[in-house]
Amino acid sequence: MDVRVLGYFLAVSEEGSFSAAAARCVVAQPSLGRQIAGLERELGERLFVRSRDGVALTEAGETLVPYARAALSAISHAHDAFAERSGLLTGTLRIGVVAGVANTGIPACAAALHRTHLGVRITMVEGASRRLIEAVRTRELDLAVAVSEVRPLPEELDDVTVMMDEVVAVAAPNGFPGMPGVSWSDLEGRPIISYTQESALAELIDAARKDHRLDLMCATNDPLLHVAMARQGAGIALTAASMLPPAGDDIDVRHFGPPLMFRKRVIWRRDATSSPPVRAFLSQMTGSGA
Repeated sequence: MDVRVLGYFLAVSEEGSFSAAAARCVVAQPSLGRQIAGLERELGERLFVRSRDGVALTEAGETLVPYARAALSAISHAHDAFAERSGLLTGTLRIGVVAGVANTGIPACAAALHRTHLGVRITMVEGASRRLIEAVRTRELDLAVAVSEVRPLPEELDDVTVMMDEVVAVAAPNGFPGMPGVSWSDLEGRPIISYTQESALAELIDAARKDHRLDLMCATNDPLLHVAMARQGAGIALTAASMLPPAGDDIDVRHFGPPLMFRKRVIWRRDATSSPPVRAFLSQMTGSGA
């Protein structure tokens, strides 16, 4: 089984299109199609089903995906290991990030890694925490900076906290008259601006509010948009404190009692520490105290 063809297979599965996969892999589409057809003959089953909307994995294709990812990951780690032996660390470090990572020590760690190992390239992909954590588990990503307060992490993953943050309530000026703090009962009947159900923070808010009902009038995972909507008087925003603009008189901010805290964590597979780029990044984190 040709490892290069496994890469083509994963590209088609992720792009949902032979033409898009061919462009991504910088190969002619007919050639890519022949390689996939050869892989299907070798395995004795169809890997994709074609339709007007593109291509989708068959059950056999779904079965192959984790093995293909593991094979490509192993080859990449082998290249990295031999590059490390020669003193020249190379490769690509794939990091998934949620909103607000700019306020952590991660950018400094990434910059320090690049200064120390010029051959390492870093790709950062934005997304919601649950999706990023699953991508680390399935080896689509090497690391993720994400939130997971309600659901336990899968046992094959490890983590370290890089930032403590807090969900706060934000309103237009005088949105909380005479209220030093805010409670869930204070929010009942008021329009709420907050995260989508894909977000781990929506899960955290749902767990904290218990039986109190919230009228979610706008859902977005963009904290800056939360604040902008609240500033315009559209409702009360429940958002991350770290993403608030500098203190001013154009918004009113209140804390929950007790504070609704959460952790931004760097998450990786326990077996990924065999990858020199991952090991080097974690070493930078340890050294910088991020």
